[in-house]
Amino acid sequence: MKFQYIFLLIIVFLTYVQAKSCPIQITGSKWASTTGGNPGCYGLNVPGAYKVATPPGCCYQFFDDFGCKGKRLGVVHCGNSNFPPISPKSVTIW
Repeated sequence: MKFQYIFLLIIVFLTYVQAKSCPIQITGSKWASTTGGNPGCYGLNVPGAYKVATPPGCCYQFFDDFGCKGKRLGVVHCGNSNFPPISPKSVTIW
């Protein structure tokens, strides 16, 4: 019985260690903001966003409405990028 608990703890630990972290730093015309961490959808308020810095392997898509709904702004980006200014309301990170 004791070995089952140890095995379960090892699996939980390995899952935690391998979890992907994708914080993104968005630079806009008025200020910069950092959001994200875990993959998912995040609300934004960065007017005139034109530059993103993120760890390699992290991809993201901007949207013109909150909740990662509405029109997609631009294309999917992975890693650092510069682009024409946009004003996204949300971003999906994976």
